[in-house]
Amino acid sequence: MFVLGGLLGTGLFGTGVTGILDKQATIKAKVFEQGWEHFLESLDKTADNIYEIINVEFRERFMQVDDVISETISLYENLLEQQESGNFLPRNQRVLQSKFWR
Repeated sequence: MFVLGGLLGTGLFGTGVTGILDKQATIKAKVFEQGWEHFLESLDKTADNIYEIINVEFRERFMQVDDVISETISLYENLLEQQESGNFLPRNQRVLQSKFWR
């Protein structure tokens, strides 16, 4: 019995106990490396997706603000054109005219 145990421990049937532990450590290291590489790849993909979502949101918000600014400018341009053409009267003059023409 001791002889069989010694033969197994010294590596007669392949590797010894330390050889098995070394192989396990090597396998663990390879599994860790592959897992780490997959993690980094997924991290890059996730970061790209987040950046794309942020960019889309900023573009949409910018376009909304741009539309509001354009509409406001157009409104004030129309008011200025009405003032220049005489079709626009200040509020107090409209009130006076409405009282006068009653």
